[in-house]
Amino acid sequence: MIIYWCIWALSAFNCILQKRISKFWVFIFLFFLALLVGFRGSEVDKDYPQYLKYIEIIESGGFFSIGKTYAGYFFDFISYVALNLGWTGFVFMFYAGTSIYLKTKLFYMKGNDFSSYILIYCGLFLYLHEFTQIRVGLAIAFAYLAIYYLCIDDKKKSFLCFAVSVFIHPSALVLGVFYILRKERFNGLIWFFLLCVSMLAAYFDALHYVILSVAQIFNISIINLYIDILNDGAQNDINVYGIFPLLNAVLAGICCFYFHEKKIDSFNNFSIKSYLLSSISWFLLSPIPVLAGRTSQVFLFAAVFCIPLLGRAISKKYGMLLTFTYSLLSFIAFLYVGSLLNDYQYQ
Repeated sequence: MIIYWCIWALSAFNCILQKRISKFWVFIFLFFLALLVGFRGSEVDKDYPQYLKYIEIIESGGFFSIGKTYAGYFFDFISYVALNLGWTGFVFMFYAGTSIYLKTKLFYMKGNDFSSYILIYCGLFLYLHEFTQIRVGLAIAFAYLAIYYLCIDDKKKSFLCFAVSVFIHPSALVLGVFYILRKERFNGLIWFFLLCVSMLAAYFDALHYVILSVAQIFNISIINLYIDILNDGAQNDINVYGIFPLLNAVLAGICCFYFHEKKIDSFNNFSIKSYLLSSISWFLLSPIPVLAGRTSQVFLFAAVFCIPLLGRAISKKYGMLLTFTYSLLSFIAFLYVGSLLNDYQYQ
């Protein structure tokens, strides 16, 4: 685990020194991370073997097997390119490199808290997106860029990025709600009420029958797969009220009071709402844990922007402590509590 700790320590060091470190060296560091992901061994994360199975389907079926795996047309096409290059690691390098580049571009355009964004990203989302959920990670990168472009009224780039995002992975469709809600002022009391209702519904298992019935009515293949996983008992160890979900719920609740009816720019408005929806969707969809996790993580990336914003709102002098604490706790939760990543090894 030492290499993961080194990554976190470097991002923390960059956050402490902030503008004293040239962004050139930060970009070199991020490029190194892309190489690290691309050359990792098959035992590092649990999703890697499944991706290899998809690649094997493309290898056996050739060009005409593109689109016949659960991974989708885009992944299948990149796999086909990788096979022709003779290096399957190209798939992971491509996804990680593109995702890291797009997210870094977004951090840079957002501006004020670049080093804080990097710290939170390296505390959780680097591993969640670039090491494990690589398709969702890249889709989220495009989706959040789409929202940013929408917030600055560049509708052409926004539509293009959103279309690419949905093509890569349809889960990004849930962010489409912000095309409608983006101009609505943040009403913290309403959002706090929704958060409390979702937590109570999960605690009393009040929506179990409703959620499963709605899922079966729509009869979407991937959701049916999640239900099969649930019925097999493979997700019985998921704790809906675990430390990390509760941490996010508490911080989301605090946001409701600090930003209630305040004038904030469109993207920050989006980030706060998205962060809240991460907790709300996690609790509401908890009867199908995999669906809850996949939906929640699309919204959760907003924590990169929301946590530094909340830290400054609480204390301009010591607000950075919240960023450090959240990043470190996320890092520990992912690597040790959830045990979602093994020791790093090269391919």
